[in-house]
Amino acid sequence: MKEEIERRFSSFLDPFHPNFKPTYVVATSLDPRYRIVLSNDQIKFAIDFLKKECFQETEERLPSDSDASQCVDILSEPEPPCKRFWLLSQLVAEKQQDDEEQNSNNDVYEYFRSKRHFPDENKLDPLQFWIQNEKIYPTLAPFAQDILVIPASSTPIERVFSKAGYSSSGRRNRLSGANLELEVLLKANKSYI
Repeated sequence: MKEEIERRFSSFLDPFHPNFKPTYVVATSLDPRYRIVLSNDQIKFAIDFLKKECFQETEERLPSDSDASQCVDILSEPEPPCKRFWLLSQLVAEKQQDDEEQNSNNDVYEYFRSKRHFPDENKLDPLQFWIQNEKIYPTLAPFAQDILVIPASSTPIERVFSKAGYSSSGRRNRLSGANLELEVLLKANKSYI
């Protein structure tokens, strides 16, 4: 039975498995309550994965070289400095890229080095933790928030489809699309009203 469990879950837990899915290990590493249960291999994989992803995310937020060159052309009517000092401009761009990569790496390393203990870890909400610590980990926090909002199962969405199916099954007269949407929204959030 132990072998079957290991075989079944190795694609989620073993970074060296050929069909490894990193989402579970990375999400666990981003939960401050449970990151300590990961093995050294899992933590190393999570750090490498997060460095790569955070760097890509910060790179996507920066304007591209063509956008930057268009801005320079528009702003300066005389010969643009990029044209006269192209080598210097290239060095500045490389340095900025290195700084962005360094900042994203610093966030990841800082998070994994921190040994913060929370008074009541069982009540700690990981999503709230990342919202509160956005200023401490500016490049890691948005990525952590994206990963941690993924539902653990499909059950909640199946319930919504079930409620929508029941409401639209023809038992109701004059139920338009907008009214159906509002009714499903109210039924799904009844406990919060």
